[in-house]
Amino acid sequence: MKRRCCRACVTLWIALLVVSGCGKEGDTGQNDSASAPVSAEQIAAIRNNLAQGMKPIGFGNVKASDAGRQCLVEARTPEGGVRITPPPPPLGMVRTVGQVTFYAGELDGVSPDGLTIRRAYPTAGNFKKVEIPKGDIQSIHLAP
Repeated sequence: MKRRCCRACVTLWIALLVVSGCGKEGDTGQNDSASAPVSAEQIAAIRNNLAQGMKPIGFGNVKASDAGRQCLVEARTPEGGVRITPPPPPLGMVRTVGQVTFYAGELDGVSPDGLTIRRAYPTAGNFKKVEIPKGDIQSIHLAP
């Protein structure tokens, strides 16, 4: 008898919480940080932090012989966000900050149309490759 009473009480409390709106997604008290604009100073600070020890280089100065070097590419985030084919990239390869996306990894290839960046998955030994169009690239940093 006591168990039935406890179950009924718990069920009643759950129903009360659901009806009262506990856990609403559109809560007005929460700030949406994804839609908050990011200033140029914040983007520059993030770029400087990610590119420590790397030197800025222009797209025209990147050569095929630079393949295999660590790099950081800052690119414009396209409308609708970054779309990367499955599987998802390794942790830390792609970082979106407001209107800018940072790609960190190893330079895999250079073409007149853009760059290809790759990064190894920590456990599988496989690589994820991401192609970045030339028109979206804002800056490139290469490790010496």
